[in-house]
Amino acid sequence: MISAQIREVLELQRQYTSKNTPAMQRRGILIRKEIAGSLFENFDRFKSNYEIAIEDLWVQGKDGEGNKAEIPWVRLGSKELSPSAMKGWYVVFLFSATGSNCYLSLGHSSMIYEGDSTEKRYQKPLPPELADEMVRWGREKLQLNAIKVPRLKHKMDLEAKGILAEAYNRTSLCGFEYPLQSIPDDDQIISDLELLLEMLSKIYLLQETDPTIPGSESPEHQEAVAAIAQAAGRDLTGPRRQGRSRLPQAHKKVIEEHAVEVAMKQLDKRGFTNIKDVGKNHSYDIAAKMNGVDFYIEVKGTISLGEKVVLTKNEVLLHRQEYPNNALIVVSQIDLDRSDPPSAKGGKVLFLSPWKIADSDLEALGYDYKVVKAQE
Repeated sequence: MISAQIREVLELQRQYTSKNTPAMQRRGILIRKEIAGSLFENFDRFKSNYEIAIEDLWVQGKDGEGNKAEIPWVRLGSKELSPSAMKGWYVVFLFSATGSNCYLSLGHSSMIYEGDSTEKRYQKPLPPELADEMVRWGREKLQLNAIKVPRLKHKMDLEAKGILAEAYNRTSLCGFEYPLQSIPDDDQIISDLELLLEMLSKIYLLQETDPTIPGSESPEHQEAVAAIAQAAGRDLTGPRRQGRSRLPQAHKKVIEEHAVEVAMKQLDKRGFTNIKDVGKNHSYDIAAKMNGVDFYIEVKGTISLGEKVVLTKNEVLLHRQEYPNNALIVVSQIDLDRSDPPSAKGGKVLFLSPWKIADSDLEALGYDYKVVKAQE
């Protein structure tokens, strides 16, 4: 059934037009209903495979709203971790623009939203450097080089010239090609799908345990967002999020203490004097001198890549006031031993001084809204 449906979509692709012709109407029914329905019928088989740990597995097909998409798709993934094609990792059937082939691929969402409001939002490809880092991370974690499946490919040719086809290819880890003239039978397609869903399950598990995924939110960021949401009366703790974003207080304490210790050693190497840990009593972490001038140093420690750090309002105000006699030290990728008692070691050091905080580098996590003033 799935094999025949894939073949019919590819044959219809040869008549592709962005208009809503009878051929494109039939293509839409195949993508959104028939192929998705055939895949859904195999969910019991997927869930009986102990390597596929995706409790909220779902299937979604799209062929364009209004104008018909040049590359229609049907995807499978976690409803929570990938609620849309614009978010997360998933397995996807991608149909080439000319109808020559279909790819069954494991990859990450390739597009992001840009713009400061719903009305002004538009789609753009994931930044190439971030996409490359994510694919490199995924292939290393899955050890794809060690998987001996001759049919498994690492590149696709969707035979389209637009930015979307390039973005799809850039964010694909691996997959299978089904040429129109030699589409495998249903058993082979389902077997291929099981293999990729097993890999996807490993990716999802790593998302919950590995804070060094490129582009991922650090535990500190997730906790700040969750706390703000809770204060606003919203609960962001779904089944997969429980315990994932929040580190125990004892773990946070050893991370912070280790980061300050590393930062003080870094300052000593750079020729600073009178280096003191003042974090308990001030809105900055370390006081030091350079050539007799007082310096104010902020320290952030994290087990993540440290691409973003959370700043309080007071920290921003103080460092803007004390610029250029200030510094930011980020100690990232700290190795946290979660034993009892916990301990921390290692880390990569980023030193910024003078540290100028630009408005464009700040991202609001929440707001205090003056309701009384709004009513005046």
